[in-house]
Amino acid sequence: LDGSVRAEYALPLTRAVAEYWNASVFLTHIVSPPVLFSRGPLAPDELKLIDNCVQRNLADARTYLKDMQEQLSVDSKLRLSVSANVLGALENVAAQNAIDLMICTAHGQGCHARHAYGTLVTNCILYGQVATLVIQDLPAEQMELTAAEKAVRKLNTEEEPRMPAGTPGFY
Repeated sequence: LDGSVRAEYALPLTRAVAEYWNASVFLTHIVSPPVLFSRGPLAPDELKLIDNCVQRNLADARTYLKDMQEQLSVDSKLRLSVSANVLGALENVAAQNAIDLMICTAHGQGCHARHAYGTLVTNCILYGQVATLVIQDLPAEQMELTAAEKAVRKLNTEEEPRMPAGTPGFY
């Protein structure tokens, strides 16, 4: 859970799955340290700034996860971690706790309608080591078509598909 309302869309299904399978839920948040622009090593005051930000985000995330835990009303545990590699940290939590299914929404705080999936979910699909159930949080009519989808739709509306001039034939 990243603290967004979108991420919370996964909670009702998570509760239902946990109740059906009599399973525990691990409410997890990974705090990514902020990146400061620097052409050299960070100064002590910059390192302190990063640490203060991480500590604040950990405290806020802990409070948030406790609130979500109360709403969930099933056996649940909280897991917090700090890492610039969110997917890797989630997979570590999964491995350490024998988690065999991750449930999440397609988007979190940084939702862009032109992408069917956010960065984390895309990385889970491409590189993830844990089975992931993705809940699409955008209605189909709000998602923008990709360039490939637009091209296919255009081809499907033409009477006779045409190859661009100068395109070699296929054998």
